[in-house]
Amino acid sequence: MERSADTPRRARGIGRHPAVIGAAEGARALLVLVPAALALSTLAWFIGIAEQRPLSAITAWAATGLGVVHGLGGRTETHVHLLPPTALTLAVWLLVHHAARRTRHALDVDAALGAPAATGAARPRNVARIALGGVLGLGILVPALVLGDIAPGVLGLLRTVLVLWTAIGVGLGRHAIADAVRDGMRSAGGPRWEAALGSGHAAFRRAGLGLLIVGALAVLAALAFGWDRAAAVVGLYSDPTAAGIGLAVVQLLFAPTVLVLGLSWVSGAGIMLADGALASPFTAVEVPLPGFPLLAVVPQDPPAWAVVAPLAVLLCGLVAVIGRPAWHVTDLRAVLVLVVEIAVCALLVGLFATGAIGPGGLAEFGVRPLLLAGALAAGTGCGALIGWGMLQLAGRPEPDDRS
Repeated sequence: MERSADTPRRARGIGRHPAVIGAAEGARALLVLVPAALALSTLAWFIGIAEQRPLSAITAWAATGLGVVHGLGGRTETHVHLLPPTALTLAVWLLVHHAARRTRHALDVDAALGAPAATGAARPRNVARIALGGVLGLGILVPALVLGDIAPGVLGLLRTVLVLWTAIGVGLGRHAIADAVRDGMRSAGGPRWEAALGSGHAAFRRAGLGLLIVGALAVLAALAFGWDRAAAVVGLYSDPTAAGIGLAVVQLLFAPTVLVLGLSWVSGAGIMLADGALASPFTAVEVPLPGFPLLAVVPQDPPAWAVVAPLAVLLCGLVAVIGRPAWHVTDLRAVLVLVVEIAVCALLVGLFATGAIGPGGLAEFGVRPLLLAGALAAGTGCGALIGWGMLQLAGRPEPDDRS
């Protein structure tokens, strides 16, 4: 009896308002982000100590770095750099996602204990989501815009919102989002659309994995065929060994972007190397590039056989629907779901793989998000349609010609 009498008191002591939970987790994430940015800026200050920069530069660099990692544009002496270091962006996304998962766990614990603070809020997860996003957004944007050298723009702000919104949304309720979409499809189109949603999403995951493999193979092939050009770029530096190590570290910061660039080239959407210079399997260009080995291996004059490269994207869609008996997609609605999900994800990813890397012609570099989304959706969609048609033919009964 004593334990049951003490339980409500413990619940009342443990319960916190959802806004407090979300704000606390946001502050916890900032306690990782801000010191990390300051540590990296301090290291950069010591590396360039010969330039005799003031100590205040550390704070400015840290604030600028926070903004750039989230997708904002950073001002340099010659241009506004708009291509984010996507490896660090991905790390930040995972950190915010972890904070959202901790928030969800705290809300679930309070709800299980019957804490008044948790049960009294009409929509506790929405309240916690707003608090978590608000603390993180203010903790990133205010220092970046006030202390850093940030050039605010529509693309940069959109990318910042996407990083925070997607990480928090997935962390707080990935299954809740899926259930809401499934319920909406069932109410709007009936149970057949609900089934098609599940089948199409499974095919999307298989096709997406295939596209990632295609992008990685494209990068490896470019390195293999263009190794001499990459080595020649490194050889231009006074200390090739030190330059090679430094350039490798810098390029690793953009590893996800490099993967997307390789996939974009294979798909036929191409890579913008400069203003008006699109490198693709169908076009040849000749433009000067910055001294980065990975840029030197981009085929500016592709061989004739390169025009078949987009078939790799089509193959991903085909295998996604007929690769194994358990994968068979026999509903055309599922193919539509696959195409829509590929297009949306490619568009969102493409927003982080485009932006200025230098002045003049280099103000336009990377992928064209809409073109990438269209190429990947069309390629995988055609492959999935071919696979669907093959399954329809395989399942058609043979005519009775015994007469």
